[in-house]
Amino acid sequence: TMMRYRVVRRRPLGPAHGSARAQLLARYRRALARHQIEPAHSDQAANELTEITRELPTDAEARFLLGVALDGMGVGAQAFEQYRRAVELAPRTTRFRTKLARHLWEHERYFEAIDEWRTVKEQAPGDIDTRLALARALEKVGDRIGAFRGYREVLELRPGHPDAARALARLRGKTSPAAGDSR
Repeated sequence: TMMRYRVVRRRPLGPAHGSARAQLLARYRRALARHQIEPAHSDQAANELTEITRELPTDAEARFLLGVALDGMGVGAQAFEQYRRAVELAPRTTRFRTKLARHLWEHERYFEAIDEWRTVKEQAPGDIDTRLALARALEKVGDRIGAFRGYREVLELRPGHPDAARALARLRGKTSPAAGDSR
């Protein structure tokens, strides 16, 4: 397969980026880069994905994967730009937006992360992980009522969810019942 990879890599995608052949080659190269994203090979994946994004600037998946590779290399600012661009190119792809939100949160851009999680929540209302992340984020920034509502929504969707139940019990000790029950 390595020989095959070298042959495909040497072929530029060509001016007709929308052609079926170009799309097939890009998909193959993205798949290969996806396997290289592990920390030991992030630089190889980043090189391949950079080339793909140069040849296909509107390839949201390649932008996203390049962000993951750059994150693995410890280049957070460049990773952020790729995640942001992937979200711009494919705004309804929730995994791109979720990764952007996590990245923002890890880099202490809390309110931007919360905005992204809110958007994901609107796009995928049944996504429990997003609802939990949003509720935790709201709790962390001091919005106890918003966090209370978030955890309660998780319990409405998935009764008995252990993380949400524990968090709700913890918040009940810190939030007056009247404030927590208002919608």
